[in-house]
Amino acid sequence: MEKAQRHPYLVNQAFREYLISTVLATAAVSIGVMVDGVIVGNLIGVDAMAAVNLAAPVLQFFNAITFLLNAGGATLAAHALGRRDLHDARSLFSLSMILSIVCGGGLMLARLISSDTIAGILCPSPTLRPLVLTYTRIALLSAPLYLLLPGLCFYLRLAGAPKKASWALVIANIANLLLDLLFIKGFGWGIAGAALATSCGFGIGLGLALFHFLSLNTTLLPTRPEWRRLPDLLFTGLPVAAASALLMVRLLGMNHLVVHALGSHGMQIMAVCFNLLMPASMVIGGISQTLQPVSGMLYGAEDFSGLRIAVATAFKVMFRWLLVMLLFFLLLPGKSAALFGVVPSPEVESAIRIFWLHLPLSGVNYLLMVVYQVTLRRKAAVAIAWLDALMVLPVMFLISLFSATGIWLAFVISEIVVLLLILCFAWQVRRKAPGLSYPTLLPQDVSDSLNFSIRGVKADFPAMMTEIQLFLGTYELPQKICIAVQLCCEELLINILEHAYRKDDPHRFVDIDLRKMPDKVVLSIRDDGQPFDPVACAASAGLGLRLVREFSSSVQYTRLAGQNFVTVSCNL
Repeated sequence: MEKAQRHPYLVNQAFREYLISTVLATAAVSIGVMVDGVIVGNLIGVDAMAAVNLAAPVLQFFNAITFLLNAGGATLAAHALGRRDLHDARSLFSLSMILSIVCGGGLMLARLISSDTIAGILCPSPTLRPLVLTYTRIALLSAPLYLLLPGLCFYLRLAGAPKKASWALVIANIANLLLDLLFIKGFGWGIAGAALATSCGFGIGLGLALFHFLSLNTTLLPTRPEWRRLPDLLFTGLPVAAASALLMVRLLGMNHLVVHALGSHGMQIMAVCFNLLMPASMVIGGISQTLQPVSGMLYGAEDFSGLRIAVATAFKVMFRWLLVMLLFFLLLPGKSAALFGVVPSPEVESAIRIFWLHLPLSGVNYLLMVVYQVTLRRKAAVAIAWLDALMVLPVMFLISLFSATGIWLAFVISEIVVLLLILCFAWQVRRKAPGLSYPTLLPQDVSDSLNFSIRGVKADFPAMMTEIQLFLGTYELPQKICIAVQLCCEELLINILEHAYRKDDPHRFVDIDLRKMPDKVVLSIRDDGQPFDPVACAASAGLGLRLVREFSSSVQYTRLAGQNFVTVSCNL
């Protein structure tokens, strides 16, 4: 075996484990919203579709609160799981759920107090305002459902059940579409039926998500929350929450500018563009929601080699998917508009083409914001959220002064400006800390550590033992410690092959992390085989595991992201 180095196999497996389920869930939500627009546009009319789009800032505000209370908490809980602090992870979960319930109740009261005022702010058109008011009132009454379902899904993924989170969201959206047909076409309830169908769908999905947490075997169980963690939770969730909340301001501002410059026809084009945005949101949202738990656990464990692999994988996957969609909408913009009952025209097709050109740039900016959030560069992440959401408004206003139909270029220009500002910021930070990667600003590996991978075959053991022996030899450690660490590593790997992988497999890899600390040596081993807990098997363990317990100071096991994590400490 060549000089030991880190292989991306396990990080990519964890990423894939979350990605498939998360994108499926995001796809269900995005396609559900898009098909919802198709149903509303064709069964009720294009005015109703425009009204739903005008009410979108309210739903975006719900998303912002969800991200603030749950994305931040889930990121910190991932850090906690990465450093094996289960109590802190459970406390953050409980805190997020309590806050979601309280905020949902507050939004229900807003419906009783100020729904007319909210509808007036959302809709500048007197013709569409009654439709917007009806939709908004039902959405506000359903606020707890809108907050709790996606919030629980953040923690379901973190608890190792991404498929259950996906199915909860998928079934919620299937129920929404079926109830759309029933309430709109069957009962004739119009736009009220569309709003009620969405609320009922979220309620069904919430019931499915809650069912998982009734099991005592789940990683995350409710416990007494530690309120001292509230500032950290809110500040960590602030970047993505700000991005979502400011998108509400962005939508509101753009709606007013488009209606002023192009009238109701322009608003119909805007509605088509934002409905067609859903597939891109599926990709960007799914990848970012995958990156948060995976990179959060790696960051908490100070596994910076794995963190760099995860971030690189996220960007590669995003670019591949966005390129395919970009080509589709550039070639077939007219057919895309016709789906929503809008008559294709050169103006409509040109707007769709220009609008879609900004998506790759938007994806880069959003993923960089998520990376900065996970690595606790919170101020930078918040600044990106503000810039990415609001930069388009002044640009759109300036362009509208010279060409009303040219306002669609504002999306591309604003994303270019934001990306240039991010690159300048990253360059300045890297000048002061040259070891950071550019432009993600990820740190290098921690000192006094050995991080590498071996294939799942016993033939690689001798070279592995040589690497460990050379690493330990640089610190002049007591001979008994060196022997103990090597013995523990070899015996644990034998158990992985026999119980987790159950045979030699050269196509699978095991990650090994060895760290010399002031008072101990810590060995961490990770594999993606069948669940196997050497701690739980201690009573009936063979000679190998008994030796591991005898020669080490502590042995810990956890299963995260479909992988086994074993940590052994040997006190000096």
